Amino acid sequence: MATKKTNLFISSIITLSLFFVSIILQVLLGLIPVTTFLFPVNLNLILELTTLIILFHFVFKKSKVIQWISSPPAALSSILLFSLLIIPMAIIPQQSNMQTFLGLNQITHTWMFTASSLYLITTLGFTIMRRSFPLRAHNILFFINHFGLWIILTTGLLGAADRQEVMMQVYEGQVVWYGENEKGEIVELPIAIKLHDFVMRSFPPKIALVDPQGKPYTIKDNECLEVTGTSTFNIAQYRINILQYYPEFLGDSIKQQETSVVAPAARVTITTPQKGLISGWISSGNYMQRPTVIELGKDTLLALLTPEPEYFGSKVTLYSKSDNDAQKKIVSVNNPAHLEGWNIYQYSYDVKLGNDSKYSIFMLVKDPWLPLVYFGMILLMIGSILLLFTKMKIQRKEDTL
Repeated sequence: MATKKTNLFISSIITLSLFFVSIILQVLLGLIPVTTFLFPVNLNLILELTTLIILFHFVFKKSKVIQWISSPPAALSSILLFSLLIIPMAIIPQQSNMQTFLGLNQITHTWMFTASSLYLITTLGFTIMRRSFPLRAHNILFFINHFGLWIILTTGLLGAADRQEVMMQVYEGQVVWYGENEKGEIVELPIAIKLHDFVMRSFPPKIALVDPQGKPYTIKDNECLEVTGTSTFNIAQYRINILQYYPEFLGDSIKQQETSVVAPAARVTITTPQKGLISGWISSGNYMQRPTVIELGKDTLLALLTPEPEYFGSKVTLYSKSDNDAQKKIVSVNNPAHLEGWNIYQYSYDVKLGNDSKYSIFMLVKDPWLPLVYFGMILLMIGSILLLFTKMKIQRKEDTL
């Protein structure tokens, strides 16, 4: 009991000391540059840390320092310190173009985060070594489970420096070999994208009561209902009757311009408490045609909202400097393309033009350590499942006694 209290006291002192020392380093030295842990530095650090943990465990296993660092209080304190720095990441926007106290807008580049990460990885590593020997069935399951977690943490944290993310804007018919990183710097890439066509499908438009700025009112019973055909329903105190609905409609002004740009429209009648029966057309409009609304009262309009996109993607050809074979792909939100270790995601488009957008914006991500993170996840899941079945088996034996 005294040993547990001693370990808890030591863990508290070391954790607080580590935290305050890292704060002092943060104030004096500022953020840690991303390039500090670039490959092969991060790989060497992982190998050296692994070697030291194994060596110290077998050589100094009986020392009080090793017994403490592999104890539950040390593990708990490292988790608490790491969590203390993770929580602000969900509260404070992580943006490199702004300055905040102690670099909390870039927590992963601070001395506090680095110290807490290394502390957590070290305590977890020594705990794995202590619980893995002697080699028994239960210890092996513990090793599989926690070693998977250790791989996730080490490769995910130390390998993050090698992660690259760039944005690429490509116009139809254009071949682009470069992108822009989060700092606004132009980055030349080993791959290129040629955009052939941008395709978008939308959900049916919704009908709602809006203010003069077109914003739906947040009042009771003002439901934004999809319009798919003729129907009758109530919105607040108004009785709406959809007489005709056209998913694609050309207004007179648009027809005169001889263009194919269309917008959803509906002919409706509205029964109102103040004005009785009102009839007319409503349309969501587009970049060439203003929306058509019906005035129901002071600052209250009935409108057909702009349809929300259901799907958008791009027909592209991918090129690589190391391979002469071009690849034709369709890149969409849930269907990224892969080339030379890069994941290519459909990110955005010209929102104003919608389906007539002449360009696509792609997000290209390369994370060479991601396969190891996935491998750690697989080990973690396998270990957790095996531990669960083992406990269930033990419980059945106890119930039969």
